[in-house]
Amino acid sequence: MLLRLVFCSIFVASVGQDFIGDLSRRFGLNGQGPGGPGFGPGGPGGPGFGPHRGPGGPGFGRGGFGPQNGPGGQPMDLGAMLNNVAQSANQMFNAPPPNSDIPPHIYRRLVRFCTRNPGHPKCQGHPEWINNQGGGNLLEALPGIAGRLTEAFPELVHFKLPPIPRINLPDVLRGVPDILRNVVPPSILGQLTEIARNTIKASCATSRTCKQQRPEILNQRASIAEQESAIHKVFNKNKAQEDIDRNIETRLARTHQVKQALLKKAGLDKDVEPENDGTFQKDILLTETQANTMLAEIDAAGNEVPTVPGAAPTGRGTRRGRSALFLETTPTQRWPNDRPIQYMFDQTLNEQDKGAVRAAIQEIETKTCVRFKFETTKPSNSHIYYVKTASSTVCGLSYIGRVEPVNTIYLTFGCGNPTGVAIHETLHALGLNHEQLRGDRDQFITINWANVNPQNYDFFAIADSKQFTSYGVKYDYGSIMHYNQFIASQFPTKPSMTAKVDPAKNNALMGQRNGLSARDIELVTKMYCVPQCEDKNVYCGAWALLDLCNSPNNGGYLQQNCKKSCSLC
Repeated sequence: MLLRLVFCSIFVASVGQDFIGDLSRRFGLNGQGPGGPGFGPGGPGGPGFGPHRGPGGPGFGRGGFGPQNGPGGQPMDLGAMLNNVAQSANQMFNAPPPNSDIPPHIYRRLVRFCTRNPGHPKCQGHPEWINNQGGGNLLEALPGIAGRLTEAFPELVHFKLPPIPRINLPDVLRGVPDILRNVVPPSILGQLTEIARNTIKASCATSRTCKQQRPEILNQRASIAEQESAIHKVFNKNKAQEDIDRNIETRLARTHQVKQALLKKAGLDKDVEPENDGTFQKDILLTETQANTMLAEIDAAGNEVPTVPGAAPTGRGTRRGRSALFLETTPTQRWPNDRPIQYMFDQTLNEQDKGAVRAAIQEIETKTCVRFKFETTKPSNSHIYYVKTASSTVCGLSYIGRVEPVNTIYLTFGCGNPTGVAIHETLHALGLNHEQLRGDRDQFITINWANVNPQNYDFFAIADSKQFTSYGVKYDYGSIMHYNQFIASQFPTKPSMTAKVDPAKNNALMGQRNGLSARDIELVTKMYCVPQCEDKNVYCGAWALLDLCNSPNNGGYLQQNCKKSCSLC
C-alpha cells in the first residue's frame, strides 16, 4: 500500500509549470528543432505533454510500484490528469523555503499529513503545514488518487547534513614515465576562462534570477526522493523509513554540493545558485560515494598541474577524451560480462512502454556483446529496474555504472523517441557518460556561454579525468550519449553549443536518439567485450588519442599498460 501511495503523490506533484513547452530542447533530444512545442507526439501511455498530442495508450496502471508479476488494475488517463491538475498540484504540494532544514520530500509529506489531519498534536503550531488552497477538493477529484495519499507523520523532520568525508585520492601517475606525465591533461573540473566567467556574470546581472530556487525545482527534487523511497521499500523491506529518508536526503544534498562546488571552482558561487533538483546534468543520479569522490576531485582540480590563471589549458595535453567510467579501478561498478544483465519492469509500465524498452535492449544486444535477461521475480544479484514516471522536467533518470542493490531507470516515455531515450539511460547504467562532457570537447564544440542557463552550469562541466576514460574512442557528434545543441539554453532559438567541425552536418547530428552510433558500439565493446584486455591507467585513453600507442619514446609503457585503449588485443 505504501508504494501505491507514494507513486500517486509523485505523479501529482512532479508536474512543473515552466518547463512543459521546452522539455525536449532542454534535455538534449534531437528532432524538435529550436524551441520545439513540448514533448512532440504523444508517447505510449497517454497524450503528449505539449500541444502536439498523439492518441496515447492506456497510461499508468493502478498497481503502483512493485515487480511486474503482480496485478495491474484499472488504467488512468495520465495525459488528461497532467493537463487538468498541474497548477493545483503545485499549489497543494508547495515546496519549503529554499534554505529550510526540512527536506522537500519530507515537507511534502508533512503537508499531506497535516492537511488531512489538521487537529493532530504534531501539526499544532504549524499552519504552514496545512494547505488551504483546495487540496482536499483536488484529492477527491482525481480518480485513482483519492484516499491513497495519506502517510504517517515523518520521524525525520529536521535534517542536518553530515560533514563531507575526507577521501585520499590515489596517485594515478605512480610509475608512469616522465614523457607521459608531461602530456597528462590538467584537471579542470569546473574551471572557466575569464571571458566565459564574465559572460555568465553578465547574463545573471541581466536576468536577476540566477540565485533563485524555483518551487517547481524543489518539487522535482521531492518527487525524485519519493520515487527513490518507494524503490527502497521494494528492495529493502525491513529498513526503517527514517533511515531511508536520511540516506536519500544525504545523497541528494551531496549532489547539490557537487554543483555548488563546480560553480565555486569557476568563480561563480557568489553569482549563481544551481538548481536543487536532485539530479546531476538533469538525467543522472549520483550515489553518495560518487558525489563524495567528485567533491574531493573538484577540490583538488588544477592543483597538481600549473595552468595559466583564468584560461583553459591548451596544446597537446588538452586532448583527453573521457566518456565512460574507468571500470578497471571501479570493479564494483562494472556489470559482470560472464552472464546476462538481469532486468525487471515496474507495474507502472504498460505494454507499449515495455515494447520501447525491449527495443532499446535489442539495439544494444544486436550491436554489442552485452546481453540482458528479463526476470519476473526479484533477482538476488544487482539488476536494472525500469520505472515509468510522470514528470514535465525530465525524460529519464539513471545512475552511472552498476549500483547495489538495484539500478533504477526512470522513464517518462513522452520525449521524442522513447526507445532512444531508453537506450541512452541504459548506457548510463552500463557506465557511459555524456559525450559533450569529454575533456577534448572544446576541440569539437563551442559552448555559447551567453545562451546557457547559468543554473545549469553542471550540464557543461567537463567530466572527472580520474574517473572517466575514452578508451581511445574518438569524439562523436552522432553518439546517442550526446545532447542536442539547445540543451540548457535559456533562449528557445539560440544554441548552447555549436559544432566546430562541419557544423551544417554535425549540429543536426547532436542529440540523435535513433540508435547506437559506430563509436558508441566501439566504446561499449571495449568496456565489456574484451575481458582479457585491460588498461591499467585511467589516462590510457587520452594517450591513445595523442597517437602515443606505438611511440618508441615511452619505453613500451602503453603497449604493456594500455592494451584496451591502444586496441592491442
